[in-house]
Amino acid sequence: MNYFEIKPTKLSEKPDPIAISAEEKRRMNFQQGQEELQRRRKQLEEEQQREEQALRERFFFLIFFFFRNILTFFFFFLSFNSFNKKRREKEERERRFDFELLN
Repeated sequence: MNYFEIKPTKLSEKPDPIAISAEEKRRMNFQQGQEELQRRRKQLEEEQQREEQALRERFFFLIFFFFRNILTFFFFFLSFNSFNKKRREKEERERRFDFELLN
């Protein structure tokens, strides 16, 4: 094979280093650079997806506890009001009873 007569090769194949032209070397470097960029993009996308998932989980966690606390307060308020209502009714009954005893 004549060194001036280079067969086209696939970029993934490693051709004979002596027989590599400057154009092929440039093409191989470009291809390697593109592969590295794709690898880094994929890595960055995966990292961003993990961060978004963690953010969503924290958000739902905070929303859940926020509404849980609101509901807890609401039910406490309802039970407190019903307790006060029962206490007031009992006091009213006692006052009426005492009033009836005095009359």
